[in-house]
Amino acid sequence: MNDLSRRHFLQYGGGLAVVAMVPRAEVPLFASVSADTVRNRLWILGHVEGAYDNQWGLPVSSRMTPLQGAEYLGIPNIVMVRYGDKPAMPFDDYARQYSGTKKLMWSIVGAGGGTSREEQDHVVELAKKMPNITTLFMDDFFHDGDIAGGGAEKNWLAYNKPRFPVILSLHFPAPAVADEMELAQSNWRTGDYRGSDIAVDVLTDGSWNEVVRGTLENRGGAVTTLKLPGCPVEGVRIRFFGTYDTTEAKSVGLSGLRLLNDHQDVKIPGVRIESTSTIPGYEPAGLLKSMSLEEFEPPASCSLGDLREIRKNLTLSEERRLDLGVSLYMSQLNPAICKHLDLCDVIALWSSKTDEFANLKDHFAKYRQLVPHKRTLLGIAMWDFGSRKPLPMDLMRKQCETGLKWLKEGQIEGMVFLASNICDMKIEAVEYAKQWIAEHGGEPV
Repeated sequence: MNDLSRRHFLQYGGGLAVVAMVPRAEVPLFASVSADTVRNRLWILGHVEGAYDNQWGLPVSSRMTPLQGAEYLGIPNIVMVRYGDKPAMPFDDYARQYSGTKKLMWSIVGAGGGTSREEQDHVVELAKKMPNITTLFMDDFFHDGDIAGGGAEKNWLAYNKPRFPVILSLHFPAPAVADEMELAQSNWRTGDYRGSDIAVDVLTDGSWNEVVRGTLENRGGAVTTLKLPGCPVEGVRIRFFGTYDTTEAKSVGLSGLRLLNDHQDVKIPGVRIESTSTIPGYEPAGLLKSMSLEEFEPPASCSLGDLREIRKNLTLSEERRLDLGVSLYMSQLNPAICKHLDLCDVIALWSSKTDEFANLKDHFAKYRQLVPHKRTLLGIAMWDFGSRKPLPMDLMRKQCETGLKWLKEGQIEGMVFLASNICDMKIEAVEYAKQWIAEHGGEPV
């Protein structure tokens, strides 16, 4: 495939890029990049040209390749991620154009989370032929929705706009003892079905008695711990008095529920769980099982066993070993993912919602509580994909300024910009990124 000459790079017209193609150069585009500069720590996430056409509310179609996007922004390193079936295997012919890229990650899990053993093995073989491939990358690895367990679609406890309080009741076949209860907030993909204020009651001698009140955190999958009496009870119920929802749903849900006694899981075979929900397929029967993190593997593109097998193939020679990289979204922060992350070397951490962009510092602190030492690339979105609209420029500036600060402080290893195939759309955040990289790329780290 042809590359783009700097001399004939871009001519914009009507919001679309008109490109003139020349044969690929045989020398690295960024051969002079120093190892101790900001620029050398920057990556661009590459998708084939046109990958997002007619999606995400973007204004125009794209003709820009990953190499062109990297050159346009002035970024030397590329995270090449398959989007749908493009590029198609075998990748060898397509990959030759990236021989001049300084560092290259290549996906074994594509956008949307699809993968196969054939693809994984093929990319390892590709890496053996391309010395600039440093990392096997897994995009969209954890499946959105219920990271704590129970399935992405099973968060609801009531129809939309229910009558409050919404009540979730657990009836035990025999009295049981628990001194704590953990509730995992709904992690529905739209951010809806998140309960706020609650009360917890216990059933003794056939009567319900309130024992504690609390407020669930407004963050998908966030776990709240509540104290219980620690004496035999016949059941437990949660009354939801309100919701964080601001649009249509105005309902509540959970993605997990766990009972503990002396920090150990309380197993209650035959427990009956009921809620005000009558929606077929959304019954809450699996909530108790879903919070047993020792037994549960969160929905992901690869199991723990798969990752262990992949890691066996990362050592290519005595001198060369590949890293295993993974995408992680702020909304997916939950202890259930830690065992998978333990098997990864580098994490690309992404914000995808307005409150995550606006409260980047707080969300990053929660990430570091969960993942204190992993090498991390801060994802820099140049479009608000969650809202399908332009990213406000104050949030774009905040991402870049915060990333630069953390990079120089050693809190992150680098930054990765999303994505190559929107760089010819005359998007304000993209143009800001180009200017920001030109200004700060040469600074030492």
